[in-house]
Order: sequence, then C-alpha cells, then structure tokens
Amino acid sequence: MSNEISYGLSNLYYAVKFGSSYAVPKPLPGAVKVNLTPEEFVLTFTGLDCIPRDTHSIVYGYKGSVVIAGLPADFYKDIYGYVPSSSGGIIEKVSSSMIESAILFETDGDPVTRHCYYSCRFGAHEFAAETKTQSISVSTITVPITIRADNKGNLKHILPKNTSAAYQNWFKAVQ
Repeated sequence: MSNEISYGLSNLYYAVKFGSSYAVPKPLPGAVKVNLTPEEFVLTFTGLDCIPRDTHSIVYGYKGSVVIAGLPADFYKDIYGYVPSSSGGIIEKVSSSMIESAILFETDGDPVTRHCYYSCRFGAHEFAAETKTQSISVSTITVPITIRADNKGNLKHILPKNTSAAYQNWFKAVQ
C-alpha cells in the first residue's frame, strides 16, 4: 500500500469504548489537522566489548493532537464527562478518569485512505478566544491525544479506497 501524496483530511469521527467494543462512531465536524508522532523505544545490545548496537525499534503508541474548529456537546459529555445543567447547558466536573475511544478519519491522496486508531485518550484542551477585527478568522481548538495498543495489540487500521463492505461501512462501526 502506498500513499505517496496526502492532501486532505475529512470525516473525523470518535467512538467511545465500552468494555471490549466501541459505540457507534460520532462525527467531529470542522477537523483541520491530525498530527500523530510515533512513540517508540529501541532495544540495544552491548557485549564483547563492542559498540552498542540497536537491534529492534518498537512502536508502542502515538502522541499528538487533533485540531478542530469546535467541539460538539456530545464530545464534551462522552469524552470529558460533562453533565447536563438545569439551564440547558453542560457543566464540567472534576474527573480523574480518561475515557478510552477510537478515532476514525479519511485522508485524500494517492489513494484515498481511511484510518482507525484504537485505544485513544484525549487530554484537556486549552481555551482561547479573540475579538473580531476587520477580518474574521475561525479559532481552532487543539486537543491532545495519546494512543496505545488495544488489548489485542492493535494500534491502527489503515484501509485504502476499495469496494469492500469494511470500506463502505467504515464510519458506521469501529473495524
């Protein structure tokens, strides 16, 4: 599988994990960027008075961020544990647990590719607001994310565009 050119991001979804399965994915409209850096450790062997030699590099997860134009109320409730208020809004509560989820998205390129990352945990995002000036620009929210392998050892699933049922149903369930 080659993805030599990547020039677009679309269809960002998240799916909350319950036990060993995931809920139906929900959209995160307004996705601007997904930035994930592999986290790895290198096994080094030294012996017989020789120069240390790197023998294996193991990727055990990813760390990065999701940049989005805005977060829907469902995301605040599902991921951050916000609760409904009597006034119709939502209230942030002190929470010590991070909800596990998957993220699914599509990148345009050669070929168009769908991605699913398992065992994701979103961190708290910063809040910033600016006054309008002569021109209006959309403020974005950067949400930190950490990804580890699921209990089967899976980190991610990548599927280039094809006619399979898995590709057609990608955003209906975590594959």
